[in-house]
Amino acid sequence: MSIFLTVLKITGIVLGSLLGLILVLILLLLFYPFHYRLKAEKHEEFKAQAKVFWLWHIISVTADYNKELKTYIKVFGIDIYDLKKRREEKAEKKAGKKSGKDSDEVLTSEEAEALRKEKSGNEEYKVKEPEVKETDIKRTGDNKADDEKLIKDESVSEKSSKSSKRGRQKKRKRKKITFGQFLDRLEDKIFDFIIDLPDKVAAFWDNITGKIEEFIGKIDYYDRLLGSKGAEEVIKMTKYRVGKILKPFIPKKIMCSLDYSDEDPGNVAKMWQYYAMSIPLRDGIPGYFDMNAVQGEQNVELDLTVKGFFFLGPILWHTALLVLNKKFKLFIKRLKREES
Repeated sequence: MSIFLTVLKITGIVLGSLLGLILVLILLLLFYPFHYRLKAEKHEEFKAQAKVFWLWHIISVTADYNKELKTYIKVFGIDIYDLKKRREEKAEKKAGKKSGKDSDEVLTSEEAEALRKEKSGNEEYKVKEPEVKETDIKRTGDNKADDEKLIKDESVSEKSSKSSKRGRQKKRKRKKITFGQFLDRLEDKIFDFIIDLPDKVAAFWDNITGKIEEFIGKIDYYDRLLGSKGAEEVIKMTKYRVGKILKPFIPKKIMCSLDYSDEDPGNVAKMWQYYAMSIPLRDGIPGYFDMNAVQGEQNVELDLTVKGFFFLGPILWHTALLVLNKKFKLFIKRLKREES
């Protein structure tokens, strides 16, 4: 009995420790930050690297671009997934299969000699077919009648082909029209167009007015749908939750230096416009953004580093609160029903 209790005790300790380890890992995944880093530079060539790592680089996912894209995943510094290596291995396997097939088809000299002897031996024992003499062939009356029918069919087909060619040539020849006839036809067409013009204008106006009414109806429908009391609450809640989900992905630091030159002054002005548009987006983010855009020989020099981190737990929490919300579900169902 005591042995049974000790075994139960040991298994309980092992299971408890495993459950505790799993719980610790889950808590770390939810509440220990995932760091991300983006680097890009353009001097002579363009290079870029995007990396996401967790818990002192124990797990890291990297996408590196330098003339070609490389993607790999590391756990404790060991490559567990390398996209380039996997492609090379697949290519080697395909090449190995092809070479195996080719090697099966290639024979050695001894095998070729044996096959040649077998073929020569088989040819010696082949049964010769009896020769047919011309005197043995006799034409019957039926054969002569068949030949005459074939000759008649050939002559008929030749005549039909000639007649079809003549018909095509006649069709190709256009009838000559005098200037007076051309004016008469033009007058008839103009007269027909003037007669049909009111009907065409009315049909066009009916089509345009129908589309305008349909468009106004859609605006009124969405105005009523989105302006209702329940819809306003759902939209406010959705904005709040989506903001909470996206907020952790805002960079914590941006360091950028850009030297831009172009012969077209319009492109230089656009670069300064983009720089001015980025100022509100970078408000409150530490770092620097230095840009120098001038008119001159076309050239781009870039050094960019973006750093940040996010917690998985709050993102999953706000996503679940949004997706599982009853009002949000009903609103989405209503939109789908109305659209269908």
